[in-house]
Amino acid sequence: MISIGAPYVTKDGGCARLNSRVSIDGYESVVWCEVDGKYSPFLCEERSDAFLLGFLPYAMQFRHDIQCDAPVTKRLREQLEECFVLPYCTVNPMTYKPRIFCEVADEVTHGGRGIGTGVSCGVDSLHVFATHPEITHGCVFNMFVRNHVRDEETRRMLWRNMRIRARRFCDEIGVELVEVDTNFDKGILPDLKYEYHVTYANLFAIFALQKLFSVYYIASGYGADQLTLNTSIDEDCALYDHILLPAVSLSKIMIRLWGTERRIDKVKMLVNYPPAMHHLNVCWETECDGKNCTHRCGKCKRTLLELEALDAVDKFADVFDVEWYKSHRREYMLEYYSGVRRCEVYAMELQPLLHHKFKMLCLGDRLWIYLHYWGMAAIVSILRNRFIRNLWHFVRDKILHRRKNA
Repeated sequence: MISIGAPYVTKDGGCARLNSRVSIDGYESVVWCEVDGKYSPFLCEERSDAFLLGFLPYAMQFRHDIQCDAPVTKRLREQLEECFVLPYCTVNPMTYKPRIFCEVADEVTHGGRGIGTGVSCGVDSLHVFATHPEITHGCVFNMFVRNHVRDEETRRMLWRNMRIRARRFCDEIGVELVEVDTNFDKGILPDLKYEYHVTYANLFAIFALQKLFSVYYIASGYGADQLTLNTSIDEDCALYDHILLPAVSLSKIMIRLWGTERRIDKVKMLVNYPPAMHHLNVCWETECDGKNCTHRCGKCKRTLLELEALDAVDKFADVFDVEWYKSHRREYMLEYYSGVRRCEVYAMELQPLLHHKFKMLCLGDRLWIYLHYWGMAAIVSILRNRFIRNLWHFVRDKILHRRKNA
């Protein structure tokens, strides 16, 4: 049983926290969500909505029922049970259908008219901003900040970089930044996996501040052809956002999924969106300065290949090391052809655009790529071997010597 205590707000040092004492099989901890004190009136302590949404996937995966001491919004509970949990468990019969024990109440009355979305500064995030100039609030949540990183100092550095990057972007486009700190991913369930819980964790933070927003956009990381309900509860929950998000939308706060087109189409829009040229950040590396690594992680390589396909690499010189890219272009092309061989989505999208660029490479670069592409790196290694080079020099000198004495 997952027991969720009645939420309550505390204030300290200019910050405000929404807290709830949560118990799972007898283990108890306070789970909290913290914002700047000026957002205190928007924290929703009247309903258990945020905490119910946050712990729902854990209950479904590990066969727990949920008990809430404070009321849950009636429409939210009904839609969750009928429009999400029921169809999901029908398609995935091994998943547990949790029972929710709680009182229900009408939606909380509020005058919040904020239009929000997350500010990760990745392609999906910036695409939302590029297509919705009416957004008033950008949000950054301190959860799953490289959740494989166990070093607290590194985690704090990453959180600081995330806030700085989001602040610079929001200042440039003129929207308000909401910074949300929380122990959701390192509190009572410290080993939560990012992919399994990312949407639910975002909903936890959004509904903690549900009195602030009228509309909230969640960026889709998948194309429409990839979305499915037939996926395990311990796999990437973003695969079924198209079912989950309508089920949690209320009359006073609508949660909308945005950006289910192809990734290359999103990048094509960002090529003509000036703020993206200064703030795009897709890197998986834990750089101390928060910049894109350009060449060490696959995400940077793939994004540069997408920019290459659109002839827009030079436009993003502020966020990538363009000179490095140009001097190591064949390594990026190898990344692309390796993706084609594995039938990865990004590579298949790029194939019609990059095919002619491959033909424009010099013969030496093309040969290098072909050798690696067909798994013949050993041949390249042998050709570079010092013994082979020395043997070639010896034979060459002998031939030249004979010709000279002939």
